[in-house]
Amino acid sequence: MYEKVALFGRYDTLDTDMDSTSNKKIDTTIAGASYRIHADNYLVAAYETTKDQTKTDADKKGQIVLQISF
Repeated sequence: MYEKVALFGRYDTLDTDMDSTSNKKIDTTIAGASYRIHADNYLVAAYETTKDQTKTDADKKGQIVLQISF
């Protein structure tokens, strides 16, 4: 089972206005898991949040992907 399952994560931060003293950053966090069905065929589920300091709400999205190799 452990050979078929993988977890992944990523965190990015971007300062959009480095010349200014204001804090205009965009933070993105991605996390997910994949399951190897057979050979190079995977089922992947991921969740992403993006927080822009200039907006009040964070953007959130999820996705499920089926990768088929032939």
